[in-house]
Amino acid sequence: MTRPSFAGPKRCGFGPFLVALLVIGALAVPRDAYALFGWIEQLSGPGPFRMVLQFPLDRLVCVTRLEKQPATVTHTLFPSTEAKRADPNSHAAAACINDHPKIVKAFVSTEVGLAATDQNQLFPDDPGSGAHRVRNFSVKGIGFYRATPFLDLGAGLGVSRFSGRDFGSFYNVSIPLRARIVPAGFASGNSRWRAVYVSLQLDYYPADWTAQDFGAGGDWKQSGELITSAFVGVDLLRFLR
Repeated sequence: MTRPSFAGPKRCGFGPFLVALLVIGALAVPRDAYALFGWIEQLSGPGPFRMVLQFPLDRLVCVTRLEKQPATVTHTLFPSTEAKRADPNSHAAAACINDHPKIVKAFVSTEVGLAATDQNQLFPDDPGSGAHRVRNFSVKGIGFYRATPFLDLGAGLGVSRFSGRDFGSFYNVSIPLRARIVPAGFASGNSRWRAVYVSLQLDYYPADWTAQDFGAGGDWKQSGELITSAFVGVDLLRFLR
């Protein structure tokens, strides 16, 4: 077998989750939104991805259940003034906007991700100056189920675009799996501190990766890539309500 042209390709494993502590703000939209720094484990070939941003738009659609009422589906795409001002304990849309820990049973979110490799060495004779940087832009739709007030479990489907100076851009489908831990969920009530959470993440790429995908020669090939990552999120708008 010909040696791959990647410098030290590694298979992605289940390494320990690392959590970044820097939060950079929120998107200016009329619903809860987040802006995050995080860590993502490298692919078998290119990597590591050290510059990572993730922007989840949460609770675009919610399944809610008010006391003594059947479950209903509501959205926060264009919230009415009534929904913004209503009591979350008695109004489905208000409960969705304010992330009520017990009334919200499930919700749908969208994640937009931006990542770039740092000092990536695609060719054996490249000193690793970072000139062959690989960039990743992704969009993922994820449905979450509220297992408990302190734990949301999610799964969905995503599309990632990989691009770089040395190869033509290409797309890859991913299956995102999420576990969000909300520390304030252990307390009673709907505390504003629910705005802070930790997201443990797995993204599975079922398609094949090859050296040629990233502009390198050789017969390197990897199938079924599993990427682990972790993020700290803060919903700044939630603190203002």
